Amino acid sequence: LVASVLPQPIAAESVKTGSIVDCGEVFAGSCFVCGQGGAKRCRGECRWHRDECLDLNEYNARFAKEWRDHWSKFWRNLSGNAEKVLSDNYWPSAVCHGVIMLVFAALYKKQVVEKLPTSRIKEEGSNFDGGARRHGLFSCLRERSTCAYVGFCSPVIAAKNYEVAHIMSFWPSCLLMYLTSLTPFCLLGPCLRTCLSMELKRKLGLETTCVQELALSVCCCPCEVGRESMEVDEAMEVEVRCLNKVTDHHRGFLPSLPPGYCARTCGKS
Repeated sequence: LVASVLPQPIAAESVKTGSIVDCGEVFAGSCFVCGQGGAKRCRGECRWHRDECLDLNEYNARFAKEWRDHWSKFWRNLSGNAEKVLSDNYWPSAVCHGVIMLVFAALYKKQVVEKLPTSRIKEEGSNFDGGARRHGLFSCLRERSTCAYVGFCSPVIAAKNYEVAHIMSFWPSCLLMYLTSLTPFCLLGPCLRTCLSMELKRKLGLETTCVQELALSVCCCPCEVGRESMEVDEAMEVEVRCLNKVTDHHRGFLPSLPPGYCARTCGKS
């Protein structure tokens, strides 16, 4: 019965005692025999791979070996290229980028940070009621100025947040944020930001946890810096827009007037 089903040109040379495989449409003595009929005959218990018909065990073993070899070669090339880039181009690029950010940080401090009313941020969150945060993690994407700032110079924006909240001075925090985010010391960045951000949330009266801050620092640091910047600006009732323009909305409210002021001045008009 089996012999009658086998393809006649290869039946005699293929059948082995106790070794019959299902090629999908016919039976044969081995997957190699099935492969003589081309990829269309290599089905059932066999798999066509690189112009060969293999049984399932050999196919899985060869596929796993090729997969391991491919990724081993990929990581070797990647590590080799990264090592070459770090040795040849990294430090000149890092120095150039650092100089550009230093110039911008100096301008930002003079034009923005020094004009901010830092006294409006009080201890223990007197500006906020400790409820849920008003802004989502990606809210800064809707604010073009904030998005641009954190996209290109998040260490400077983080330093502004810590300076106005009386957590750390601008230049030390700016330097630490740069060294722990854009240099090989980046592994220390999440730990440092977790400590500083927890203190910032305490000043703003926002609930948070160490685990939450660590996760945000690792996975979504620029977005979280932008959200913190928006919350700090709201606490001071200011708006910071490109390029380095500060609008103080607090001044739009009428100041406290002494008794009888209106009666003395309105009659003169």
